[in-house]
Amino acid sequence: MNTFSTPTLGTLYTLGYAVPGSSDALEELMTESRVLLVDIRLHPRSRWWPMWNKKQLRERWESRYTHEKQLGNLNYRDRSLSVQLMGPNVEQAIKGLEVLLVQGYSVVLLCACRDYESCHRKVVAEMVLEAMKGGNDATTNA
Repeated sequence: MNTFSTPTLGTLYTLGYAVPGSSDALEELMTESRVLLVDIRLHPRSRWWPMWNKKQLRERWESRYTHEKQLGNLNYRDRSLSVQLMGPNVEQAIKGLEVLLVQGYSVVLLCACRDYESCHRKVVAEMVLEAMKGGNDATTNA
């Protein structure tokens, strides 16, 4: 008798830390050991909320936190410009996120923006889901 198991795909979450309650939302998500925090800000720091600085995030979440500069938006200061990801290895970074999801890890894409619709994390999430081509397209926005 042969037994085959189908891997459970992880869930892709997006989180803008300027959204009220984002700290609590992240704490709740991170209670699960297979949830990873991927910081996609170009510069992983906050002038107003030190808890969102790279150093503090790394201290809090240790190996479950990573900064993926490749996925940072070069035009983050000017919302009138379209999203331009840092690159040059954007496809490789997207593939890395896809691999994590396929392996059953859930991923939280972190940015500062309050509005998901105008934030580059929406673009990144859509790129990941497109790369998965018909996989578990579960995306949650916070």
